[in-house]
Amino acid sequence: GTVVGDGTRVLSKWSEIARATGALRVDIAGSEYRTVKPIGVYQDEDLIVLEVDGKPLTPVSWSFEAPKLGEFLAAPQPDGKLAAFGVVSVLTQLEGHGSGLPRRHWRAELFRPRRENP
Repeated sequence: GTVVGDGTRVLSKWSEIARATGALRVDIAGSEYRTVKPIGVYQDEDLIVLEVDGKPLTPVSWSFEAPKLGEFLAAPQPDGKLAAFGVVSVLTQLEGHGSGLPRRHWRAELFRPRRENP
């Protein structure tokens, strides 16, 4: 999952939590565990919001800016290791689409690192 909001919430996949048995907990970078409890389930979107016990964690920092051509992007695995990385390789400008305002779209070329133990 991803720590969001004020650091007391984790956003995760409902399909992963739904089959869990027993008490729920989160692993914080392999150094500690915290118990969590569900406070919101959104099955249609496959999302669940969990409340974390204890002091707040560091939440994700969201960017609302479109990436620029040549910028790097990275996607982490749940354990914090790199899942994929890439570079924004194409930007296109599309006019119209109802609002009369230009829309920007971007595409990233992603590369997945080789796994040592598949």
